[in-house]
Amino acid sequence: MEAEGAMTALEALELTAQVSAALRKIGVVGAQNAAAALSQLTGQEITVTMPTAFMVPLIELPSLYPPAALEELAVAVYVPFEGDTAGSLALLLRDDQPQTILSLMGVPAEGPEFDELGVSALREVGNIVASAYLNALADLAGMTILPAPPGLAQETIAAILGAIASQAMLHDEYSLVVQVHMSSPDHRIAPEMMLLPRPAS
Repeated sequence: MEAEGAMTALEALELTAQVSAALRKIGVVGAQNAAAALSQLTGQEITVTMPTAFMVPLIELPSLYPPAALEELAVAVYVPFEGDTAGSLALLLRDDQPQTILSLMGVPAEGPEFDELGVSALREVGNIVASAYLNALADLAGMTILPAPPGLAQETIAAILGAIASQAMLHDEYSLVVQVHMSSPDHRIAPEMMLLPRPAS
């Protein structure tokens, strides 16, 4: 006998399907918004493939990467947000993706270190991409979401994921991860977005 108010298996499947559809819509609309904004910023046509969006337990974020990749340096742009909901959004750029983005913007970048101009440009791109996804979420949910100025960190992927998990687990156990491939006539990038909600104070 089922407890009163308990979800049936069919209802659970329908809810899962609804959540999956909503996540896909956020991923698609956010990616399209980001590509349009980056096209305007760089003066080049940026196209996107169909993004993948899914929920991941925070403690399982490292499993998204091969073990050897966790020790590689990466750049993370963090964008906190407030409003009807609050949290942060992290844009993770691996391998030579930061240099590729800077090249698209006409900013010189040699080696793994970035000067003040490079850091500023990466923050600007992170803010543009994050705002595109947050606008998609706000439109879909009918909420007001206000992004704050972005921060930037250059660490190993393991350190970045550890910082994300330790901060987010104070408020939630899951992260929305969006994987998308963007390309211009001469470049390709595959940033990963991690949406980390928390209760609004």
